[in-house]
Amino acid sequence: LALSPIASFGQATGEFVIPGIRASGGTEFSYWDEFLGDGNFVFGFPRNFDFANIPAIAGGDDFDGNPTNSFAPTITQTATNTAIVTSSNSIYSFAAQTAFEADYDSTVAVTSDINNVIFQTRSLGSRLDINDFSLEYLDGQDQVQAVTPVFKALDDPQTGSFGEILVSAVQWNLTGMGVRDFTIKFAASTTSLSLNQAQMDVTSGIPFVQELGYIFVGSLSPGLRDGIPGNIDKGLAPGAEERFFFQGQTLDLEGFGTTGFEHVGWEKDGAITDTAFSDPIDSKLPVTFGTSDLSATAIFAPTTYVTWREHFFFHANTITGTSDDHTDDAVSGPLADPDGDGDNNFCEYCFAGDPYTKDKERKSTTIHIVEVEGIHYPAITFRKWGVDEFLTDLEYFVEVSADGKVWNKNGDVNGPYTTMVSSELQEDGSRLVTVRATTPVTLSNRLLMRVRAQEFIIPL
Repeated sequence: LALSPIASFGQATGEFVIPGIRASGGTEFSYWDEFLGDGNFVFGFPRNFDFANIPAIAGGDDFDGNPTNSFAPTITQTATNTAIVTSSNSIYSFAAQTAFEADYDSTVAVTSDINNVIFQTRSLGSRLDINDFSLEYLDGQDQVQAVTPVFKALDDPQTGSFGEILVSAVQWNLTGMGVRDFTIKFAASTTSLSLNQAQMDVTSGIPFVQELGYIFVGSLSPGLRDGIPGNIDKGLAPGAEERFFFQGQTLDLEGFGTTGFEHVGWEKDGAITDTAFSDPIDSKLPVTFGTSDLSATAIFAPTTYVTWREHFFFHANTITGTSDDHTDDAVSGPLADPDGDGDNNFCEYCFAGDPYTKDKERKSTTIHIVEVEGIHYPAITFRKWGVDEFLTDLEYFVEVSADGKVWNKNGDVNGPYTTMVSSELQEDGSRLVTVRATTPVTLSNRLLMRVRAQEFIIPL
């Protein structure tokens, strides 16, 4: 047996990885193509709690025709008694987080130590944390040992839609551990997870075969109350396997904003790369896989108040009871102040605030002194969205005054009165900008500074 990634090459989104060793009964294969209730009902739906779900209720063949040949494992939802089975025979809970245990009983299956376990889930709605999967077994001293998977696969469309299909796959090499029985534990990251299907492959008595690899976990910032700000393209050829990767493989990541958002940078390993003012080819992020998973965050910023209002306010949801704030002028109109912090929504937008949170300190400017070649200048630091001003509906003026009555401003921050000191992109898509006066501060020279934002109006 040899590593066989070709079996899963270019499969359609939302489909399970088919290990090469599964073919023709090469593994103990179990496929949970449907889930059932425990005989009780919640909200008129069958309940699924503390109930051992067996595989192959709807036949159990994978899409290559490999049949379920093992009924040793079961999947049990253990966290909440409000979880239900939906009309699509998925386990779902909108009221509480779900957690699951996949139990494997060797007494009805293998007769020698297990060395290879591949477990996959297919879900909708909120996400499972693929880094939270754990396999537990009893060692020779009856002590519980927990093993995290090394090899993984992840199919995450990141569309922001509840109906998108997410496939998570994990693989354990248990060679030499003396494992016969085990339990795989995993959980929803929040409420509203729908566990749609699952698959498990188990082998014993043959050498371990790596079928998965390392994954790229991409995240998007800022987090929105509706929709997503953009997407990450991995730069692969059409049809190429993009659910897992191998050591030495390189990706050229590229961010694409959805309507009303611009890609402005990356966060990786704690470092932020600002690409808001770069050419498109320079805004890519090259990454190379070593012997572990990779992660990076694509950072975006809204370009208009209309976009900000659409995505940063709640939309109506009958399940959670939230109202349609994004269309209600009393809540999301530019002059409304839903959080009551004294800053209306237009101000929240201009200075990258949260309209539902009293975050006066976040939006407040900071006045301080900067030293340039031994000379001290008054400076002001303020927060704005990270997008290039030429792509937004706002313009900013930093103004200087000696008496608080007459304020001098540039048509740009760089001019006779002020000049730019720094502009630092933040992980949440905002930008901290520091501008100083061009006139030094002395004991006899008192200077005031302020920043003003207004809607950009194209002159006639």
